[in-house]
Amino acid sequence: MDFIKPDFSLRTVTVEMNGGVVAGLSVRYTNGLLAAAGTSGGDRRVTLTVRPEDGEKIIACSIETGCSKNEADAKTRVTAIRLHTNRGNDLYGQPESWKAAVNSEGVRGSTTFKALTMHHFDPLLDELDDARLKGFCGFGVTTSTMTYQSGIYRLAPIWGNKEVGYFPASGRPCHRRPSHCRHESELFQYNCSKDENWAAAPGHYSVSSHDFAKIRPIAPTVITGFTKLDVGSVDALRVAVSTPTVTEAGFKLSLKSHLSMTYDLSANALVLPNGRFPFQHGYVDAGQSIGGRRREQNATVSVIFSQAFTEDPTCCVWFTEISQPNTPRNLKATVQNISRLGMTIMIESWVANHQFEGAQVGWLAWPAKHKAIKAGNEYFTRGQQPWEMKWPGDPFSKDPKIFCAFNYIDFANPADAVRARVFYESATKEKVKWTAGTWEDTVMDRLGFCWIAIE
Repeated sequence: MDFIKPDFSLRTVTVEMNGGVVAGLSVRYTNGLLAAAGTSGGDRRVTLTVRPEDGEKIIACSIETGCSKNEADAKTRVTAIRLHTNRGNDLYGQPESWKAAVNSEGVRGSTTFKALTMHHFDPLLDELDDARLKGFCGFGVTTSTMTYQSGIYRLAPIWGNKEVGYFPASGRPCHRRPSHCRHESELFQYNCSKDENWAAAPGHYSVSSHDFAKIRPIAPTVITGFTKLDVGSVDALRVAVSTPTVTEAGFKLSLKSHLSMTYDLSANALVLPNGRFPFQHGYVDAGQSIGGRRREQNATVSVIFSQAFTEDPTCCVWFTEISQPNTPRNLKATVQNISRLGMTIMIESWVANHQFEGAQVGWLAWPAKHKAIKAGNEYFTRGQQPWEMKWPGDPFSKDPKIFCAFNYIDFANPADAVRARVFYESATKEKVKWTAGTWEDTVMDRLGFCWIAIE
């Protein structure tokens, strides 16, 4: 991880577990850069959000390693990651059933491990004053679908004692020369069957690279969401979209479907403008629900803004990951209790005997009534014709860049393939024409999406 600079500040650390080992690890910095290792999409995900602008920092780290007891020539695997901040927030990246090893042996997931050792890293013992976690170094295996070999094999923390004094990833102008930090929005569209010639297969994985029109002065914030799903009925719906890496030159876009027969996936990605208006962006996971949750329970997640707005902001939410197999696929993401300080994101299913394994939701918040950005939510039923709408308020001064992504799905028949799409046929400064729905024999009651338009 030689790209880490001394003044980089961590914003989030996410650990993904699968089969008792750490399958994936990702870190996002306040400048928008995201780095990932291993394979995402495991059976358990935990995330720690750090607020360096409030003086919060990760000050201690513990990493557990071990080998499968019943596997010949088993390699050492990372089985747990624990992080602790100076504000009492902790991350426990380990199986839910984790128990301390006895005689260096223990069960992790459903596998018995030997030579289990918890390695503790404390920078104070190394006499590094005012130290905080900057990232990780190590070795991981990334695979197109989750396998037993997927995951992290070697890992160690990187410490530093220098902190940046500005946090441009939240959209505020940086404290360098503002003209050097300002950049405009940019929109990218990606379709796997068209751009990668996907053929139908049980589970698909795509990582594509996208260059910005010109090098940015700082790594920008990039939001992404699904615009098309075409997935078979068995073991569906398990899909995810993300931007594992964002730099000043471009970003990588990841689209994934797990287990189920997959025909096509599409996503759009919007590069948010820096210095135009203040915004804040992040992700929440259903696993962060207050008090925890079981698969038959809905999720309620509180979000506290890193900096209070001067008035109640406008907020949008959309799905970036859904895992709801073998039941009627109905799931919605909504936002409630919006205030200057924060909001509540709800992830809900509503039919009898409903359940969902997990979901991740992206969110964006900005000052209400800002002229450069407009947003809303729209809904379509099966067979509904395309429809045209005027932009709310005054027209834009130029044709806008338009981002849209699903935040409401309602497919009643679990035996049906999941087919959904949304796009705009045309758009000008004054209006836009939307199209959304399903096709062939899929039964769809309703499909909803959020849209964000920026001039």
